[in-house]
Amino acid sequence: MTSTALGLVMVAGEPAGGFLAPVIARWACDTWGLQSAVYISAAGGVVVVLLSLGLRETAPAVLRRRAGAALPGPALAPETTSSGSGMA
Repeated sequence: MTSTALGLVMVAGEPAGGFLAPVIARWACDTWGLQSAVYISAAGGVVVVLLSLGLRETAPAVLRRRAGAALPGPALAPETTSSGSGMA
């Protein structure tokens, strides 16, 4: 399933990044000036960051670590030794 999702993103991203972006950037530069290409690129970056905030973690090790950190447990007491001096 993961490879299918990755493949779909690449199939959609290659034509968009390789063909559509230069065409749109040229039209925007001709219409609004050269600085519009910078604004379009910045807007794309902001959109990607906002979309990435909606991703869910699926790595099993990370999920286990988060689940273990979220569980309330007894407070850890400092180690004591039988000699009473506190030194082992």
